[in-house]
Amino acid sequence: MSIPLISVIVATTSPDDLTDCLGSLARQNIDRDLFEVIAVGHPLPEAATEPNVFLVPCLPKHPSIRRNLGIFQAKGRLLGFLDDDAVVPPDWLENAWEQYQKGRVVFTGPETPKIMTAAAGLAAAASSSLIVEGLQAHVLTSEKQVPFYDVPLCNCFVTRSLFQQVGKFNETIDWHADDVEFFYRVQKFGVACWNIPELCIRHDRYPPSLGEFLKYKYRTRIFTGWNTVRLARIYLKIPAIGLFLVGHFLLAVMALAAPRALPFLFLIYAGILHAAQWRLLKKGIFFYIKAVALTILIHLAIVAGFWHGALKALAPRRS
Repeated sequence: MSIPLISVIVATTSPDDLTDCLGSLARQNIDRDLFEVIAVGHPLPEAATEPNVFLVPCLPKHPSIRRNLGIFQAKGRLLGFLDDDAVVPPDWLENAWEQYQKGRVVFTGPETPKIMTAAAGLAAAASSSLIVEGLQAHVLTSEKQVPFYDVPLCNCFVTRSLFQQVGKFNETIDWHADDVEFFYRVQKFGVACWNIPELCIRHDRYPPSLGEFLKYKYRTRIFTGWNTVRLARIYLKIPAIGLFLVGHFLLAVMALAAPRALPFLFLIYAGILHAAQWRLLKKGIFFYIKAVALTILIHLAIVAGFWHGALKALAPRRS
């Protein structure tokens, strides 16, 4: 057996999800000897059913610990990182290797719902606008360089040699910040990160109901608020967070100093929403109205989650 060119590392907690993920990797249209898959975690399937698939037990749940163990086991020149609840198209690795041959060191791609329900489709459509969260990670569909905060570890590739420069993933920080912290270090070395539309995957980021989707947004932004306090040196370099904090400060000042102006602010907000989501009108007026309404609910979930996490991080620690 030849040494593989690509190693795909999957930090896993769900054998059922992992089965689907491994199945999609088994259908890649490049030679099976050119890549290996390393699934690290617990619990794991009893045995691998495909060649070049290695199951590595790891009880610690922190994804960075599992990914670092996968890197240690990997033989490839290019390392791919994938979540266990994602599935990839047949040309995913072929497209990734093409980017590697162009000399690119870090690259990622967009995501679509794993299961396309009406609710998931609406959530994905609404979330595709920059106005929703101020970030392009997961949703950008054009080829361009992206900043460190727009490279998610659920779908990305990094050359092996980069880890020799930057070091391994941080195993001590909150795992929701692992990708932001790592790629912050990467860009300090002057390494460009790229978004590649051809690396699009299907990922279980869009729960089947809108209620579950909003709960998911609330929960994830709790950790954003927490990490903005605990990792301020990194998170305050994210423009969306800076604008979020400044906007809330100005809104509070205006509410105290000129409360009669608040309705005008909400009119401006409504105009910005329309400008950001107007492209969805081509899907029908009712779809557009639902997308705008969902965007407002997402913003409310983000605000509640962020301040919940930030205040929790600021609270005095009990001895």
